[in-house]
Amino acid sequence: MTYEIGRTVLKLGYDHSLTDGAGFLTGAITDQGSASIDTPLSRSLTAELIGGYARNHGLMQTTQQPANEIYKDWFAGVTINHSLSRRLSIFLGYQVQRQATNFVCAGIACGSQFTRQLISVGLTGRLQARSIE
Repeated sequence: MTYEIGRTVLKLGYDHSLTDGAGFLTGAITDQGSASIDTPLSRSLTAELIGGYARNHGLMQTTQQPANEIYKDWFAGVTINHSLSRRLSIFLGYQVQRQATNFVCAGIACGSQFTRQLISVGLTGRLQARSIE
C-alpha cells in the first residue's frame, strides 16, 4: 500500500507465503512486513526511513534441522539522497539488522542471534530515454 501526502510517500507492505527457507530451512512459511517513509528535505535532498520484520517457520524436519525451527529478522534504517543533476545523485545509507532463531547448535560458527550494522554509499545515474524505431 502506498499513500502520498504532498511530496511525502508512506509505504506499508505485508506478505504471507511459502518460501525456499533462504538457505537456512528446507522450505518455510514466511510472514514479513515493512514500512517506509520517503520525504524531501530540500530541493536536492531526500530522506527515507525504513523498518521491517520477517518470521520464517520451517516446514520439514531433517537431521540438521529440528521441527518447529524459527528464524526472525528485524531491520531499521535511513538513507539520505542528494541530487547532483537531473540524472545523477549520490546516497548514504545506514541500516541495523537483528536476527534470532530458536535453533541451538554446537560449534564455533553457531549462535542463536546476532546484530549487524550496514553502511552504504553509492552513485545513481539515469540514462536519457530514447525512442525505439
